[in-house]
Amino acid sequence: MKSQTRIAKGIIMKRLLVVDDDHNVRLTLSLALKSEGFVVESAGDAQEALTKVRSNSYECVISDINMPKMNGIELVKVAKKEQPGLRFILISGYHCSDDLEEDERRLIVAILEKPVDLTRLKGLIIG
Repeated sequence: MKSQTRIAKGIIMKRLLVVDDDHNVRLTLSLALKSEGFVVESAGDAQEALTKVRSNSYECVISDINMPKMNGIELVKVAKKEQPGLRFILISGYHCSDDLEEDERRLIVAILEKPVDLTRLKGLIIG
């Protein structure tokens, strides 16, 4: 299992997982990241994401915070127990970074508000 799965034009392509219960957001974000050259898989909820994380390796997971059953913060906590080095970028339809505890903030790279600024997202993934 490799998070950097292929080489195109001499650049190692990073493998990403996009998680959002909103099909349109998931599809739009996945297509946008693919057009930037990333290898992208998607999941419609946190449980599906955990299944994929357990059987694959990703450079970064981009996940919605507000999802039914298990939210994005809970997903981060469970996934980090299994893959401590896995990077997470969380996205939300409203400003919520003030709602996170300090220990939760240390587990993630950033929180971005929807609609997602793709240039900023790409910089966070690469950097």
